[in-house]
Amino acid sequence: MEGRNEQQISLDHVPSQFAEQLKHLGDTALTITDGGEAVGVLLSPQVYARIRRAQAYLQMLTIAAELRSSGITADELTQGTRAEREARGW
Repeated sequence: MEGRNEQQISLDHVPSQFAEQLKHLGDTALTITDGGEAVGVLLSPQVYARIRRAQAYLQMLTIAAELRSSGITADELTQGTRAEREARGW
């Protein structure tokens, strides 16, 4: 999240400015630095949720590609899943 939606704060200033920075985080990322090196990033809940959704979507695409290459049909997958759930008592 580099660019216009990013702010920086030195680790030395975190205790005194953290609450104020947190109040105004919005759609930006706050990079916490120590000696000029990034040591952490604080994200708003909205940005974090978007990142998590993107990760889940990429995982879904990976699984879909693996299923396509395996030759398993949707019906076979459904039947196998149903049989496994029933065997486990779910």
